[in-house]
Amino acid sequence: MDAVLKYLEHLNESESARSEASREINSIVGMLRNGWTVEKIMMSLHGSKTVRKFKVELAKGRISASERFGRAGELWLDEFSSRYSTPEIIAQYRSERLSEFNILDIGSGAGLQSIFFGMNTQVTGIEQDRRRFLLAKLNRHVYRESSAEFLNASFPGDLDRVFVEPPLAIFSDPLRLPGRKSDPGKLSPSPMEVIKRLSGRTNVFVFDLPVLMKPGDVAIDGEYEYASVNGRLVRLTLYNGDIAEHPRSAIILPERRRYSGNPEVLTFRDGYSDYITVPDPALVKSGLLWKATGNYDFVRVSEDSRRLVLSSDSAAVDLPGEHYRLIATYNADDYTDKISELRPRSVYLRFGIGSDIYYKIRDRIKTGENSELILYLFRHGEKILVCTKI
Repeated sequence: MDAVLKYLEHLNESESARSEASREINSIVGMLRNGWTVEKIMMSLHGSKTVRKFKVELAKGRISASERFGRAGELWLDEFSSRYSTPEIIAQYRSERLSEFNILDIGSGAGLQSIFFGMNTQVTGIEQDRRRFLLAKLNRHVYRESSAEFLNASFPGDLDRVFVEPPLAIFSDPLRLPGRKSDPGKLSPSPMEVIKRLSGRTNVFVFDLPVLMKPGDVAIDGEYEYASVNGRLVRLTLYNGDIAEHPRSAIILPERRRYSGNPEVLTFRDGYSDYITVPDPALVKSGLLWKATGNYDFVRVSEDSRRLVLSSDSAAVDLPGEHYRLIATYNADDYTDKISELRPRSVYLRFGIGSDIYYKIRDRIKTGENSELILYLFRHGEKILVCTKI
């Protein structure tokens, strides 16, 4: 047996071995955070080279998960799982939304989404990769309050031996194969194949899709829900069948502000005024910004693939997003010297620019270490808008 699989099997069989291993992994976390090289850490560990390397990988997984999971210091995540696991705040929200169904999770990975489903309902996760299946079982020990169960099984080959009591919802977070991120043909398993194989059991399907994928890229009707966390777009979820409520929705976390309805395209005249707003990306991507703009007379400062920047005469603080006050405007060809005269503590550029140029500009702006002034720069044509955050 593969040495890593043997190691994981042993941890699943023995609580004392899990506790001892978890302490060792957290010790490695401390070494990594204190600047130890991987080579030096490996020399301090026991076991085969393969297992020692895997222990370092688990420690890196805990570091990666530390901002996304409340129990990150206890989790078991390899590099792949730590990169792609659904953040806890999203997993909890989905668990509540699907709480009236029992769930079959196809391709459950290291198990965290299934585990959070299991906080509110019965769930069975199937995972073909044995290493990640064993990681899921370890994570299930961390969340003993969850009902989640895991099977080392494949889709569609092992479906005949998998049964979940109705009412049933099928969840799938497919692998993203190499290629264009908006290509539905690069999802494995294909959402269409999942529906074809399981439509006889239920009409409720939920798929995690790449955020760059457009609703028209997938030939499946339903509700396309965009989720943001702290102003960052992190998930696109397709709800199909009885669970679908509207063509589009946006969930803004952690505030739990939810918008739903038909998407509409808003048009703005160009310009800028006293206040700047960067609407939450979930509202923009879902086409539901019109549901939240209220009575403000917005003009468009700029728009690119990363952000839409609007402006108004009054602060639109009730619109989800980031809000700023304009304090100065400079010409784009000489603004670095002008801003240097303000001696800000730090400066952040909020307009599209290459990373190499970004840091060159940052380096040209002189800052004052003792200043409390933090500036945010937007660009409108040949004007640089200098703002402070509200």
